[in-house]
Amino acid sequence: MEIQKFGGTSMGNAQRIRDVARIVQDGEPKFVVLSAMAGITNLLYEAIDHKQKGVAGTAEEKLKELFTKLDTAWATLMGEHGTAFSDRFKEPVMHLLECADDELLAYELVAYGEIMTTQLMYGYLKAAGARVMVVPALSYMWLAEHGDPDMASIRKKLEVTLRQNPDVDIYLTEGFICRTQSGRITNLKRGGSDYTATIIGAVLGADQIEIWSDVDGFHNNDPRFVNEAQPVRQLSYNEAAELAYFGAKIMHPTAVQPASRAGIPLILKNTLNPSDQGTIIHGSKRPEGIRAIAARDNIVVIRVTSGRMLNAFGFLRRLFAVFEDHRVPIDVITTSEVAVSVTIEAECLEESLVVDLALLGEVALYKNQSIVCVVGNFSPDAEAVVASVLNALKHIPVRMISYGGSSINVTLVMNSEYKIQAMNDLHNQLLNTQNGKQKLVASV
Repeated sequence: MEIQKFGGTSMGNAQRIRDVARIVQDGEPKFVVLSAMAGITNLLYEAIDHKQKGVAGTAEEKLKELFTKLDTAWATLMGEHGTAFSDRFKEPVMHLLECADDELLAYELVAYGEIMTTQLMYGYLKAAGARVMVVPALSYMWLAEHGDPDMASIRKKLEVTLRQNPDVDIYLTEGFICRTQSGRITNLKRGGSDYTATIIGAVLGADQIEIWSDVDGFHNNDPRFVNEAQPVRQLSYNEAAELAYFGAKIMHPTAVQPASRAGIPLILKNTLNPSDQGTIIHGSKRPEGIRAIAARDNIVVIRVTSGRMLNAFGFLRRLFAVFEDHRVPIDVITTSEVAVSVTIEAECLEESLVVDLALLGEVALYKNQSIVCVVGNFSPDAEAVVASVLNALKHIPVRMISYGGSSINVTLVMNSEYKIQAMNDLHNQLLNTQNGKQKLVASV
């Protein structure tokens, strides 16, 4: 059994949907996980936002734009046989919009992005003669008590579905959406369709899990900023998770965990270039060396300075408790005798957090920061890697550096204005080929 997941850009219009249909119709049994068509989820969120702000007319216009997008794709796919695809969804969607002030019902409305896209693909495949069925995600993708997927329940329900429908070649399902333990509709957050695919792959013991997007897998740097960036053909699970977390947006970092635990290879492929081998992510031992560079923007550095830290017990516990109370995750941390610096997402910064931190010491904020991360497989005594990183950035003021928390990354924080220069300088120093020999870079 194969698992294939197609993102919103892969389902962006009628031609892209045709391309996906060709890929999935290869005669092999498979589960196909679909994201909402590109732009659909954003339109739903915009409609909800306008409704909650009391601008009902604008909210309805957003939904009309959404329905037009779906109907246009359907008519293009089905030709003269096409009808108004959206008609059967308008009543429940408009009803949920009226109730969008209720956060739980707003989640239900957002779920229709995946539901409608999956039904569109089902209709097209069915008309083409494929042996296909829809397995609604809301019938099996349930969360357990603490918000993690209920893997045992998901496995049991999917195994029953497969056993009862042995003649089906393509099992279509929605990514992203799920139910809470109490049965309320919610979602796995942005990028959750990747997570859906790897959960299904793990519980069914899939041979492999393919994540399809509009790029040729991971690159060793961001091609938007570094002209010499090249595809990376192999990564370990940990390397892929680090790159995804620190800025490589091709895959959601949470999605790596189920595949890693089950030992199932992940393959990142390009819908627009299906013959390219993409990137294979697996658990085989990888040679030492640098694999790639990634970056993330919209970071705030918070520094708390206090003489009470010196030779004191429990200061870090109290500091972390403040972030826990405000439900703010920390990305990077560095400490000295009397100060602690941490990074958080800019959207998480609230005045109440700063007020509570000020009870522990003097608080300084540094906004407009970026995290730049060098990822690879480093030995515990990889002094040469750290030295080369610092040498490459000798002309750039680095606010924080973190190394040693794991053997797979060196993390740096700097003003965002230096990010692109840093990515290029690191690429030239660590990854570029000179005189036919690569510096410090392992085989990719």
